[in-house]
Amino acid sequence: MFEKELINKKTNGELYYELASLSSFKDASGSISNFVAVKEDITERKRMEERLQFLASIVESSDDAIIGETLDGFITSWNWGAEKIYGYTSEEINGRHFSTLIPPDHLGEVMQIITKIKSGGHVNSLETVRMTKAGRQIHVSLTFSPIIDSTGKVTGVSVIAHDITERKKAEKALQESEERLRRAHDELEMRVAERTAQLEKKQKELEMQNRKLREMHQELETSLDRYWDLYNFAPLSYVTLDDKGVIQDVNLTGARLLGIDRNHLIGMPFICCVNSGDTQTFLNHIQRHNHIEEEVVSELGITIQGGKTLQAQLYSVPVQYATGQTVYRTAITDITKRKLTEEKLLRLNRLYAVLCETNQAIVRSVDRESLFHEICRVTVEHGGFQLAWIGLLDEESDVIKPVTWSGTNEGFIDDIRIPAKEEPKSTRPVGSAVREGTIVISNDLINDTRAIPWQKEAMKRGFNSSASISFKLNGKAVGVLNIYSDEKDFFSWQFVELLQQMATDISFALDNIDREARRRKAEHSLREETAERLRAMEALRKKDQLLMQQNRQAAMGEMIGNIAHQWRQPLNTLGLMLQQMQVFYDVGKFSKDYFDDSVKKSMEIIRHMSQTIDDFRNFFKPDKEYVEFEVLEVVTKTLSLIEGSFNDQRIKIEVNLSDDPIINGHPNEYAQVLLNILVNARDALSEAKVADPRVTITICRENDKAVVTINDNAGGVSEDIMDKIFDPYFTTKGPDKGTGVGLFMSKTIIEKNMKGRLTARNFDGGAEFRIEV
Repeated sequence: MFEKELINKKTNGELYYELASLSSFKDASGSISNFVAVKEDITERKRMEERLQFLASIVESSDDAIIGETLDGFITSWNWGAEKIYGYTSEEINGRHFSTLIPPDHLGEVMQIITKIKSGGHVNSLETVRMTKAGRQIHVSLTFSPIIDSTGKVTGVSVIAHDITERKKAEKALQESEERLRRAHDELEMRVAERTAQLEKKQKELEMQNRKLREMHQELETSLDRYWDLYNFAPLSYVTLDDKGVIQDVNLTGARLLGIDRNHLIGMPFICCVNSGDTQTFLNHIQRHNHIEEEVVSELGITIQGGKTLQAQLYSVPVQYATGQTVYRTAITDITKRKLTEEKLLRLNRLYAVLCETNQAIVRSVDRESLFHEICRVTVEHGGFQLAWIGLLDEESDVIKPVTWSGTNEGFIDDIRIPAKEEPKSTRPVGSAVREGTIVISNDLINDTRAIPWQKEAMKRGFNSSASISFKLNGKAVGVLNIYSDEKDFFSWQFVELLQQMATDISFALDNIDREARRRKAEHSLREETAERLRAMEALRKKDQLLMQQNRQAAMGEMIGNIAHQWRQPLNTLGLMLQQMQVFYDVGKFSKDYFDDSVKKSMEIIRHMSQTIDDFRNFFKPDKEYVEFEVLEVVTKTLSLIEGSFNDQRIKIEVNLSDDPIINGHPNEYAQVLLNILVNARDALSEAKVADPRVTITICRENDKAVVTINDNAGGVSEDIMDKIFDPYFTTKGPDKGTGVGLFMSKTIIEKNMKGRLTARNFDGGAEFRIEV
């Protein structure tokens, strides 16, 4: 028998496929007596094969769960769709028994199915209940198929799980379709049976061929139904485009996404749905496909029905039909939320940069004018804002006047004079911020009725959002920092927290500058007042003031070094977290949960760094009156401020506590004494190069007195200079390491200010300082 598939043309010019068969028959003598030629139209079968090829390419990127199991029920393969539906990763589930996914009351049904599969049978579209990793029950439609090796032996089970929520809605339509297919199948079976009966006696081989064709036809119909459902009800939008970008096919999910009836979409150029600003991006997407034979990914804006726009990602793969035509299977993913999150994160990064640079400006600035100038500059340069200006409240006129600015001014603030007192005009954001001592946000500056006098000029310069942040001096609002952005709705609630921190930092800096100015003024007044009455004491007072200032500056320098050390690790951690977020985004693991967790960890690190600043500020606040304080608490706080430098030099600190006494005195000055002694011990250990350096702090109570001893193992103090170590300007360090006033001021604080006693001796291989109060 001879067979061949041919392409022929009907009278109307339409091409179709046919299978030609030629068989010979012999007479009694063994000679060929005649031939039988049979031609069968197989166009429908060929189309089904092409359709199957099309649907198989869709399954490769399907979000449905496709699971492989052994005949004993152990899971061997697990695709991305399974991970999405059940919650388990492939690493977590592979090798585990299928009962992990099945509620106890459904185990029996699976055992029956496995028995059927072992015999080579199939189970299609079993609707049942399964369990996710979180313990939640879900409804799925399951298809079980045997996995057969090359010898025909059943070696495992293939399970396809599909979410049937949407499918339930279309159940009635599917049932009607299945009924029509069954009637068509029955009719086909009848025709095949009649034809087989006619040829049964004459050609056994032809009967076998027809039987194989029927089996193949049935399999194609079953596969077509299964893949068609997977395609239509997949959670991802799919479209098929030709080389001109015209829609050839679209699934139901894609039609719902675009908001257009499916029949109207077919034949429509996809560019009609693309935002006008992204048309070239789409054209480049199609042109790249025409030149390369691999997947192409693009991001662009899409306009859906009703004028709403969304950001989408197009993922296209070329597929060639048997006819030679090439089309592009394209998956459309809505990435609008991801884009908004990226923009929000970028804004936060900009404001974090401003906050960081503001703190640097606070450290560097020595007067109010340079501080204000630096704040405006870093706000514009590092925050990407259009304009930043600072206005101060004139107490005499009760009017806010600009003092400095940076960015796009062009006369915007030249003549600004804003009243701070409450009157109709003072409802402007700047006046309200100063009057109420808070932050006033305008996320739509052009339409905000509070900003009517400025809207025309703001529109010329492209200002769309503004924030007015008041700052205080000694608890009273004295000025306002004004920031302008070209983006509408720029300042969210998260920004308000950062702006509030920025206002607090500026207020802290102003308090320090003012405190320093008042201190200098007080010193000058004191010198002037006592010059005429106590000239003989003037030199001594100046000397004491200089010693105190030198000691405070030395301690402050030490503390700034420790703060820099304590900030270095958190800043490195923040940098690594930002790099990790970029890596996770690039590899597709950037999720909402991961983003929230990263923001939470970052805020915890920032709060810790802010607490370090607060501790530093509190440490140098002058004590105005006696207060009761716990010795252990002051010792612990002092150690926390310097432990970084001790750790760098591998110096071990031991604290021995036999009691926790309470002292009535000045806690900050007491802490400064501890700091001076501990820093001297550290320097002595570093110079002596001790193999196992250590400092031992002992806290106890003796005769109703709180006693603290600080002992090191650096070899002690030479007896020749033991009686000089508390003299002013006496030091054994080099001129670049010590001023010689630390121990002198420490003895003054303990014995004069707190009525205690500070002594020193050599003990146990080192120096021991004893503080009694």
